[in-house]
Order: sequence, then C-alpha cells, then structure tokens
Amino acid sequence: MINQLSKLIWALQSKKYHKTIKNLTKKSIESIYHNQLIPKIASLLKKNRTNDSILDLGCGDGYLSNQLTKIGFSVDAVDYSPTAISIAKKTYSQPNFYTLNAEKIYKLNKKYKVIIACQLMHSLSNGLEITISQIEKNVST
Repeated sequence: MINQLSKLIWALQSKKYHKTIKNLTKKSIESIYHNQLIPKIASLLKKNRTNDSILDLGCGDGYLSNQLTKIGFSVDAVDYSPTAISIAKKTYSQPNFYTLNAEKIYKLNKKYKVIIACQLMHSLSNGLEITISQIEKNVST
C-alpha cells in the first residue's frame, strides 16, 4: 500500500515538474538549472574524461542525462518514477532509461566510473544509507 502511494505521489510530482519546466521562460530555465549546474557538471566530467559509463541516479525528465550523451558520454539514467522515465523516453532517444529504486541499482549489474545524484538526495529519507551503500558498491575504482 505504501509503495503504491509513493509511486502515485512521484508520478504526480514528475508531471508537475516537467510541466513547470516546460512553462518557464527560456531565460528562467537558463538561469536555474540548464545553464548553470549542467555546464559545471559537464566541464568537470570532460576535464577528467574517461571512456567508462556514467549513471544518472534520480534522472527525472532526463535532461542532464541527455546532455551528457550529446557530449559523448555513455549514460544510463535511473528514476523511481515510471512517469518521469516515460517523459524522458518520449523527450529523448538517449540515454538508456530505467525505472528503478535507487536502493536497487545493483540490478543494473554494472559498475560506473561516475554516479551523479544531483536530483535525488534531497528526496531520500528512509533509504539514504542504503542508497549511498549501493552507490559505493557500483562505482568502479
């Protein structure tokens, strides 16, 4: 019951977030997220360039994941919300999108050189320690 309620809440949040982002003016989007945070993340990743893959954990509508694939990275993107993943898949042809709880990223059966969780940590409450433990286990050294 709690799991179904949680999925419903995240589905509504995903739709609301995507609608809000779509309705913002170009200048607002540029100043908030797309032209401040993402270029900084991309710059750091380019500077320390590897051919290994990146996991975008809590990818939301997939914008960051898609931008990273555009600059040449191999990206897998995960979100708990099937609605968010549906929006991402409809909006972007890449990267690989998965509906998955962050605590269960081991199911991807893959190690990543970089795991990004910039849209995730603020939404975790009970599963923070488990998620961090999973991140540690799925980062290659």
